[in-house]
Amino acid sequence: MLIHRATLQVLAELGRCDSSVAASVRRQAYAALDPLIRTAARRRVVRAVASALSETESANDEGHVHRLAFLRLRRVKELSVDDVGELRERFVATPAPAPGAITAWLPRLLALLAVPLLALILYLGKRPPESVDPFATAVTTAGAYAGGGRPTPPTEGQRRVLREDLGDYLVALDALAADALPPASATARLDHARVRLTRDSDLAFGPDTSSFLYALLDQSEAITLEGNLAIDSHTRAADAFAAELASRGLGLYLDTDVWQMAGRRRVIMSSFEVEHVSVYRSGRARITALLLRRIDRLVHRAGVLGYTRPATRDALVLAAPIEGNLVADVLPSLGDDESYPMVDPGTRAGGEPWVAELESAAARTLRSALGDSLPSARDVRPLAQLFERRRAIFDAVARRVEGRVRVHPPRSYRFDADEMGGLSGITLNSERSELARIEAGLEEPAAREVWAQLFSVYVASVERHEVQHRLDFLADARDHSAASRYEVRGLSERAGRELSAYLAQMARDGDLAPSTLTLLANHVFDRHAPHGAYRMAAYVALMGLAEELPAPDGAAHSPRPGREELARIYLRLLDGPPARLANAARRLWERLFRRQLPPLERVGG
Repeated sequence: MLIHRATLQVLAELGRCDSSVAASVRRQAYAALDPLIRTAARRRVVRAVASALSETESANDEGHVHRLAFLRLRRVKELSVDDVGELRERFVATPAPAPGAITAWLPRLLALLAVPLLALILYLGKRPPESVDPFATAVTTAGAYAGGGRPTPPTEGQRRVLREDLGDYLVALDALAADALPPASATARLDHARVRLTRDSDLAFGPDTSSFLYALLDQSEAITLEGNLAIDSHTRAADAFAAELASRGLGLYLDTDVWQMAGRRRVIMSSFEVEHVSVYRSGRARITALLLRRIDRLVHRAGVLGYTRPATRDALVLAAPIEGNLVADVLPSLGDDESYPMVDPGTRAGGEPWVAELESAAARTLRSALGDSLPSARDVRPLAQLFERRRAIFDAVARRVEGRVRVHPPRSYRFDADEMGGLSGITLNSERSELARIEAGLEEPAAREVWAQLFSVYVASVERHEVQHRLDFLADARDHSAASRYEVRGLSERAGRELSAYLAQMARDGDLAPSTLTLLANHVFDRHAPHGAYRMAAYVALMGLAEELPAPDGAAHSPRPGREELARIYLRLLDGPPARLANAARRLWERLFRRQLPPLERVGG
């Protein structure tokens, strides 16, 4: 009874408060509870809010969700879960337990159990929260997180906590779990890493913000060392820490996942600096897209341009992979050579005519689509020629030292020729001089302006892809049979979700629609590309778009076309203005997923 009353009291406080003070009200509400029941009440709040989130379309209205959770616990019947105004009236008319009612039984309870519980009370009173409100990411955020833009840069001390201290802690935790060291030594190493992390975090962030991080560390140890299965709770704890950072306007983000490897669970964390925040609206849903740049030094890397998960509230876009894709793959193909690699080297060496036609058309499409999308009228070719020359030098060096040294072109905009270091023994003086001239050209204001615009346009397209994943996840929360919605044309659920995101991206990309199709189709033509969700999504997209845009002469394609025939389909889809392809992608999305493509507007950032 006491825990139930405490849960109602917390939900009532959160339901009454204005969203601008929700973060502080949440802390005060929990702090007001007796330590004996605080953790149990917090867990019930988590479950109640999670249930409310899954049944309302107004999931981005934090006060509405807390009011719905409160009314459900009070067993109020016939609720209009999506009517914010009516639900508020029902909430106001439903009494909440008075604070005194919660503590009325406490003196009697303490009289019976005072001595054995005294130590427990002190311990629990000092502990950070063990679990978090699953709506924590909807707390009112400061600065850029509210309206878009660049968040407040973190201090060097704050960076160090996530870049170094947390990494050392995770390495020590993994070593203890893997029996890589004698138990006593591994335990001492973990304890030392946590003490240093705790000290530095308290100094850099303060105890309140740090308590969210410490709760995450507790759950990480439970999962890794004790086999605790509460992975969703662990994800929400990381999300709550990220939300706490956002509520302070800090440009830091921590992502977490749990991998099953070698018969045991490993907690994987990635630390990022937030370079930019974009805000999107789709109906009543508000979604933030974060442009992230990795700052930790751990070895795991994501081989994608962006990602999100059901329990992650933001669309996450990765700056470094996008930069690498542009400077190492896309731009070098848009210079004088005019050939974008769509197939694997073995197929290209075969010299079949359809390959040259395909790769030439892909390069023209990318140059035209990317150039037309720039705010200024500048041509991308001069910038592309610089990257084309840079890649040619590295390709020449790689051929010269093949079998002895592995050489890869840089995957960042700026490459300091003075930092070639180990390459000095395998490069010619003329090559180093040419690299220096290229880098000087990249520093020219005109080049940097084109790069900044191109990078921004490319990032926005990836954002739209990841935001569609978020919209799909929100739709899933209202439809428990949603998984089967994505199993279209024999696709797995994951491949169907990628198909949804790519078609929606094309439909909303405008002038960029042909380039989005080109980058997706690459998965079909390159035999070395991984077989899986992306390849299957690309195949179904090409076949479906061919149905939406049939050949003028009415010629039908084979039921199971090979790569050459798929290349002809791809070339035919490019024949026409970008809007024609974007509209076809919209029609195909709505036909496959049996609903209208939701509206999407970028409202900030």
